[in-house]
Amino acid sequence: MSTVRTVELQRGFAFIGGLFWQPLPGVSPAQRKRELQRIAKEQAFDLMVLPNTEIAQVGYASEAEGAHQGVVSIAAAFAHSAQAQGLQRSLLFAGPIDNDNWYYYAQRDGLILFNGDRIGSEDEVRALLQADLEATEWDAVFAPAAWAVRGSNERPLADFLPANSRLQYRRSRRVRPVKTRMRDLLVYWRWGAGVLVVGLLVTGVAQWRSIEAARQLAAYAAQQRELAALREADAARVVHAWKAQPRATTFAKACADTQDKIVTLWPGGWTFNGMNCANGALTVTWGRAPGGWIEHLHAAHPEVQVDATGDVAKLVLRLPALAGEDEAVSNERVRLNQLHQAAQRFGYPLKTSASVAPQAQGKAGAPGQAPAQGQTPGKDGAKTGYDWREVPWSLDYSMLPALEAVRALDGNGFRITSIDTRYANGVMSWSMKGTQYVRN
Repeated sequence: MSTVRTVELQRGFAFIGGLFWQPLPGVSPAQRKRELQRIAKEQAFDLMVLPNTEIAQVGYASEAEGAHQGVVSIAAAFAHSAQAQGLQRSLLFAGPIDNDNWYYYAQRDGLILFNGDRIGSEDEVRALLQADLEATEWDAVFAPAAWAVRGSNERPLADFLPANSRLQYRRSRRVRPVKTRMRDLLVYWRWGAGVLVVGLLVTGVAQWRSIEAARQLAAYAAQQRELAALREADAARVVHAWKAQPRATTFAKACADTQDKIVTLWPGGWTFNGMNCANGALTVTWGRAPGGWIEHLHAAHPEVQVDATGDVAKLVLRLPALAGEDEAVSNERVRLNQLHQAAQRFGYPLKTSASVAPQAQGKAGAPGQAPAQGQTPGKDGAKTGYDWREVPWSLDYSMLPALEAVRALDGNGFRITSIDTRYANGVMSWSMKGTQYVRN
């Protein structure tokens, strides 16, 4: 996702997103001015916006990145509006700007997060929202209803922008050069229930507000360090479920190669019941026909196992060790579209079910495994750190070559759980099922 982006949200107004936001420490306006200019110099910023919010903060940009003076900062306007509406101090917002662009806003304890002012695609914005939702709790979340984010409400971005009037977009919402006057730094102390005190900080009340603001900034910095540590820990713990499983084509080929080792599916006096390839083994079963002897089976495969009745036999051949792969998976909508297009083109009877969260199926590693270390369930069966969903799929019985079907459908995150083969009415056919892993 690019950093600085300029869009037109209202007729005659250019808006900018992607600024670099920082809290502005310091007890006096002079100290804050020095800190503001120090950061700008170190990071090569020549533009900024100073929103008139309860706690001092600054958003930086540079002309080299495509920013320019006079444009309105979406984040600054959003912060002013959220404050005026009396919204919670810790909130997230995700919503469309137009057909191509989406906006993401995040503030914690009244401060805009460093990554909380972004314009990007729907997938990029959704990924940012998911990462912050997994990191900690939030007072309010605004997201599209179609995303089904628990506890969220859907509101358009226009609800957080002033009406289309130039008077509404004051200096505190516009990008300007990094040259400040003292009076610009005297508006960050709160009085009563959100009323801003603007004036010279020469009274004891003003000094107390300065100290209170500094305390809040220190608490915010500590929270940010804790959030960063949580994200790093989650990234280290999470093991993608498909990593422990071979790719579909690799698995199907191993099943076919192992099947070639079977001397015959039709030993004298025994009827072929079926064949299953799953859990690292190929299993063939037979039923005894009248006149069938166990010796007939043992002549072909001495390792055949016969049950206590003597009428059902089973041959188990282990598959070779198959390595998994931790490839990047695709967006659910895009990947399912690819799957069904391929199935329709070649006439495969593919069925897919609704996607589910990993914990909803009790899976965290390969199919049938217990949850991996560090992947314990969270609220309502969810798990902090999961960045994927699972789409169960199946192919009904078909007479087309199984390996060719798998090659046509294979893709990132496409895994096979089992392949079943049966013989009926003189025809050999197969079915298979598995999971398609997709990006959350």
